Amino acid sequence: MNDNYDYIFKVIIIGDDSCGKTSLVNRFVDKDSPMEEQATIGVDFTTKYYTNTNGKKIKLYLWDTAGQETFRSVVQLYYKNLAGAIFVFDVTNQKTFRNLNYWIEELQTKNDNETPVPMILLANKIDKTGQRLVSRKDAEAFARENGMLYEEISVLNNTNTVAALSRLFEKIYDEFIEKDKKCTGIRAKLIPVKQKSFLSRFCLFF
Repeated sequence: MNDNYDYIFKVIIIGDDSCGKTSLVNRFVDKDSPMEEQATIGVDFTTKYYTNTNGKKIKLYLWDTAGQETFRSVVQLYYKNLAGAIFVFDVTNQKTFRNLNYWIEELQTKNDNETPVPMILLANKIDKTGQRLVSRKDAEAFARENGMLYEEISVLNNTNTVAALSRLFEKIYDEFIEKDKKCTGIRAKLIPVKQKSFLSRFCLFF
């Protein structure tokens, strides 16, 4: 297996159940992956390689969390040592939008980075145009108030999924690598001592 990479980013996917979080991850990892509606039990882990606009190869650790209340005590254990967070809600379900306040508070309370991690809010199921209950205007305003990137997607049609996630990964790189900031959710590949820089300060997250 080819395990050549420059950095590892640990990213978490958060939101209520049935928002399409697992399907989003599956689409990103394999665009031909069939849509599955099975609920995540606890936390699922997936890896994916991503080459950014600087030509750096990123190994993504994607943690897909369960949205059911039953698993919340388990999920909060994974809020530490993050490089970024993906929040997903269903535009046809107002409750999933209202509950974003809870998820954001949970992340901010449990996350241990000195610098807040980049976050993106994804409005899923925009293919259901006649059933939409959360307006783009309201969702964009919410994202802006919480310092989040914002994108609208359809996991079902695979619309804007890769481009939306890429925005977050580029933001993480720019925020921490380019600006020389410490992040416990990023790990650089081991490099010769003579080439060590600020990257040696990054903490492992396992």
